[in-house]
Amino acid sequence: MKITNINPGWGTMIECSKDAILAHDPAFFKELGYNRDLVILRGLGKLTLEEHYEILSYFAQPWNAEDYLHSKEVVINFEYNGLPVCISKFSNKNSKLGSVKMPWHVDIGNYGDKSFPWRALYNLKNPNPKGGITSWLNLRLDLINPSSEKLEYYRNIEVVNQSWHTGDAEFLTRNSYIKTHPITGKDSLRSNYFVAPGWSPHAWIKETYLQGQLVDNLTVLGAIHTELSARSDLVYNHQWELYDIIIYDNWNLMHKRTQLDIGDDKERLFWRTNLYHDK
Repeated sequence: MKITNINPGWGTMIECSKDAILAHDPAFFKELGYNRDLVILRGLGKLTLEEHYEILSYFAQPWNAEDYLHSKEVVINFEYNGLPVCISKFSNKNSKLGSVKMPWHVDIGNYGDKSFPWRALYNLKNPNPKGGITSWLNLRLDLINPSSEKLEYYRNIEVVNQSWHTGDAEFLTRNSYIKTHPITGKDSLRSNYFVAPGWSPHAWIKETYLQGQLVDNLTVLGAIHTELSARSDLVYNHQWELYDIIIYDNWNLMHKRTQLDIGDDKERLFWRTNLYHDK
């Protein structure tokens, strides 16, 4: 098992066989995930649904089928150890967002105790490895290491954010810009996709307040995102190889993707699974 850290404070790649992972202590992977925020598994090869589910469960518990009703993701139902379980999938064939360029965003940022879930992506088809480059940006304050003035600025920001694509009042709340991880206790920014031309009907953050006064999202949050995403120590860019698995914590990470640049007759396919935070 070859383990390589990507950035000093976060992100780790593990190159090994599936048998090497399944023979390891699951507690190792849970601790690694919460310490490193993003884990890449490479070299596992083609997995069955059952093998994939077992590997994910070493990191955290995958969601139940009813949890996906909120996010409206496509669910694959099967049995594992005699019990009904599921994972999700993501393809340019079954989503209008399956091939387009995506801006920085965080998945499911306002859904009760299932907010900011772990997510796993397992690449099964990849017709153009040079397209669909996925990037992650770490928003942990201990890594950003802001000045005292910048930290005070962050503390004076509040955001009104929805959950996923849901703008219903039930999932529309005003929150402090700084949030605290329920497991690690580490603080990070509640950044997410914000209102901007072209995407505003689907924005995750609807309004931004600075010292209690409504301000322009793009001016305030856009400036923060531009500053942080220019720092190489906070960003990881991934070119997918077939059968890569990436497991990442939405609580601390934003992500984006370049356009796929593949024809309508071709498919880029992932098994895409949400996982609970282990309490």
